[in-house]
Amino acid sequence: MIFQALSLRRLLGSGKGGQKDEKRPSARHGPHFTSTSPAGPEACHGNGLREGKREKRDERGVPEVPLCATLFATKGGRLDLNFQKFQKYEWRRATMKSTRFGTFVWGVLIYNLLAVAWGVYVRASGSGDGCGTNWPLCDGGHIPLNGMQAKLVESSHRISTGLIGVLVAILLVGAFRIFPKGHLARKAAVGAMFMTLLEGGIGASLVKFKLVTDNPSTARATIMGFHVVSTFLLLGCIAVVALLASGAPTVRPKGQGPVAAMVLIGLLSTCFLGVSGAISALGHQLQPVDDVLKAAMNPAT
Repeated sequence: MIFQALSLRRLLGSGKGGQKDEKRPSARHGPHFTSTSPAGPEACHGNGLREGKREKRDERGVPEVPLCATLFATKGGRLDLNFQKFQKYEWRRATMKSTRFGTFVWGVLIYNLLAVAWGVYVRASGSGDGCGTNWPLCDGGHIPLNGMQAKLVESSHRISTGLIGVLVAILLVGAFRIFPKGHLARKAAVGAMFMTLLEGGIGASLVKFKLVTDNPSTARATIMGFHVVSTFLLLGCIAVVALLASGAPTVRPKGQGPVAAMVLIGLLSTCFLGVSGAISALGHQLQPVDDVLKAAMNPAT
């Protein structure tokens, strides 16, 4: 790539009268040049750069522009490829490599972690009954079991989770604008949007069926387990988009040998620990004991 960039600079700098072009493709942020393409307008048209045809892109979404097309375009030659088109390519790749979108996605991830922590406080403080069976709005004349403070805690949690839906929707649009079709970042963004909607549905079911506060039913523990897993998957999808938007290489699960299996086992183990920990915390909240280990070893007592 460095050799190609130096060759391109040498060719562009050898114009008549020693004149320099006003604009040159950036070796750092410009398109990926394929030096194997022969020079000439016919060759450039043969590489799929006719008007209306889609250009070939690499795995990072960067267009693979033939070197000849770049030369003719920058010199104002015979091809109908003006330099604005290449400026658009440069802008797309610069946007992908810059920290704007990546920083935004990392911010969305951190915000989700804070919302999860606040949700844990809602459960631990017994504020899940703060809005009664009203959902998604927290209105009506319901009086919570734990006072009006519970209503404030629950309503703020709903507002914060509602904002997550807006942020993930922006993330989804940004991923589809920056990354090419079939890219892992697009798939992860779709997964994040799906898991966000699923999280909202789980939260609504907990409220509508009154599986909050002092409800000790098995249904509450079951839905809580699904809630934990869906939260992990949501955070994982957002993290994948954040890594790819920050310049990380695309994950290739095939051909990795035992590494892929080890990663899968690690993910399943993490989900198991999360679910068991959430159910244990719920049980301790409903029936607190002085010695958790002793109570676990002697469930009959």
